Amino acid sequence: MFRVVIGCFAVCVLAASSLQAQTQASCNFKVFSLNPSNPNNPATHPSGVNDNSTVVGYGDYPQATPGFKAFVRRSGGSTTYWLPQGALWSGFSARNNNGSTVGGYVDSSRNAHAVLLQGSTVTQIVHPNSAAHSTGVSGINKFNNTVGSYTDPKTGNQIGFKRYSGGGFVDFKYPGATQTLPAGINDNGAIVGTYIATDNSNHGFVYRNGTFAKLDYPASNSATNLEGISDAGIIVGDAGASGSSGPVSFMYKNGVFKRIADPNLSPSATIVRGISAGGIITGELVKSGNWYGFTAICQ
Repeated sequence: MFRVVIGCFAVCVLAASSLQAQTQASCNFKVFSLNPSNPNNPATHPSGVNDNSTVVGYGDYPQATPGFKAFVRRSGGSTTYWLPQGALWSGFSARNNNGSTVGGYVDSSRNAHAVLLQGSTVTQIVHPNSAAHSTGVSGINKFNNTVGSYTDPKTGNQIGFKRYSGGGFVDFKYPGATQTLPAGINDNGAIVGTYIATDNSNHGFVYRNGTFAKLDYPASNSATNLEGISDAGIIVGDAGASGSSGPVSFMYKNGVFKRIADPNLSPSATIVRGISAGGIITGELVKSGNWYGFTAICQ
C-alpha cells in the first residue's frame, strides 16, 4: 500500500476526498484497562503500539497528583509507569519494536520536555530553533528517527520536523499551512499528520521524500487527523464526519476508507491513536463514562 500511496500521489491521494467511505472495517479487538477493578481510575489513554502489542500512553488519575502518568503496558498485562522525579505529569507517544519510546513530561516549574527513552537512558529532544520548552515528539521508527513539532518563536506557529537518530533535524511545513503537526513515521520514512489551513480547518497529510499529499476523510467536517502509518502504508486517523454524533475513526488502505469501531461496546466512542509497523492498531474506547484502551487487527 505504501508504494501505491507514494507512487500515485496525484491520482490516489489527492483524489481521496472524492471517495466515499466504504464498509466498517472487520476488526478483532482486545480491550484493556490499567485498573480493571475501576476503569475510570485511572482512565486509560493509549497513544502508540509496537508489533509485540506493547502499548504506551498515559493514565489519567482524577483527584490525584500527579494526574497524568506515562505507562508501558505489555501484551500479557504487566504495566510499568514512568515519571521523572518532581515532574507534574508525563505521557508517552510512541514505541518502536526495539523498545525505544518517545514522549514528554512537565517539570516542577511547569516547563515541558520532549524525551527519547532507550532502556534507562533518557535523551532530551530540543529543536535548536524552537521557542523555549515547545518541542514535542510524537512518532518513532525502527531506526530511532523521530518526528514532532516545535513552536516558531517569531510567528508562534507549529513547524514539523524529523530528527535523525544521530541528532540532526530537518524541518518541513505543508505549503500554505499555518501549523504542521506530524504524528507518525514508518520504517520507510513516510510521515503522516495534520496541517491547519488559514481558515483553521484540519486536514491530513502524507509526506515522503520531500513531497506532500493531502488526505482527508470523505464528508469530513473540516477536521481530519492522521495518527499513524504502518510499513505497508495503512494509515489510521479520525475525523469529524457529517451526520455523525462524534469523531469517526478510520483506516485507509488501497485507496479505501473504512470506519473502525468496536461493535461489542455499542454505544461507545472508538478513538484510534496509532498503528505499529506491522499493522496493530491502538486507541481508546469510551463506554458509560469510562476510558478503556484497545489493540486491534483490522481488515
